[in-house]
Amino acid sequence: MMTFQSRNFTWDFKMRANLLGLGPSLANFNFGSTTEDIINITFNAGIFEERIINVSDWIVVHDTRFIRHDYLTTLSDLKKTKVASFGKFEENLKINPKLVSEMLNNNIISEFWYNLVDSELLLNVVVDFGIPFAAHLGAREINLYGCDFNYFMDENGNADYYDDYSKEFDFDHNTTSHKHWSSRSFSRLKEAMKLFSQENITINWHNDGKN
Repeated sequence: MMTFQSRNFTWDFKMRANLLGLGPSLANFNFGSTTEDIINITFNAGIFEERIINVSDWIVVHDTRFIRHDYLTTLSDLKKTKVASFGKFEENLKINPKLVSEMLNNNIISEFWYNLVDSELLLNVVVDFGIPFAAHLGAREINLYGCDFNYFMDENGNADYYDDYSKEFDFDHNTTSHKHWSSRSFSRLKEAMKLFSQENITINWHNDGKN
């Protein structure tokens, strides 16, 4: 098996990657199907989902805008976790400073990142960073489960982030900004599917269409 050395970590090159979010379509993921040729990647609050935590051989893609105190504590306690850190506030938790520049050596990733936006509220850690990261690890098939690009909104029209922790974030969504974010997320996913197919990488969005 080929490996990729990056500072403190050795990344195993796998043929398939599962990107696990917390949306309703996570129900489409078979937690008993993990094999050695699969790498599982989750994001931020995914580490609080017991089913995800129990999946073997997985990585956290950390969006550095996400600063819940219990998240950072839990993350540091998870000895088996490898962390890739992305986001505008990357300097706050710079675990792997050379990773981004190494990924940019891939022409497809470089082209995909050329269309990144400056607005933090429009960035999507799953699509903008999770997909190219999985491709960087060598995945030829990338599956998205629970990545539904739809926050729950509270009665005031603001995003209800994970048990009302929104005040601990450096960013927040309202109904209007969420609509723009969601629309861009779908467009970027389609762009990723088309672009990465040039390297024979297939991206499958396992969404049930109900959310």
